[in-house]
Amino acid sequence: MIKTLTESQVRKNVLAKDGKVLTKDLVLLDFYADWCGPCKEMYTMLKQIDKDFNIKIYKVDVEEAKELVQTLGIRGIPSLYLINGDKVSVTSGLMPIDKLIDWIKASSE
Repeated sequence: MIKTLTESQVRKNVLAKDGKVLTKDLVLLDFYADWCGPCKEMYTMLKQIDKDFNIKIYKVDVEEAKELVQTLGIRGIPSLYLINGDKVSVTSGLMPIDKLIDWIKASSE
């Protein structure tokens, strides 16, 4: 189940202000905005990913999480942060679902 997190929830449960990873789970952060068309398309694909993979997916609204967005250097949306232990992989922009799946598989090994 995909959940929406506020900036404070991300800081408390996923990534500390100093960038330290706070979770042992495989986590995908989807940075989006309500007005973003490609973000809506990405969300549709993430719902399928959520069914097929053992991964926690969280949406983060860039309009609400401005400090986090600035700290992480997010310049475009949708942007995805895949956290696997201490390893963080980042991608930005809409992509076909097969490329998204390949990226998740490669980043979660």
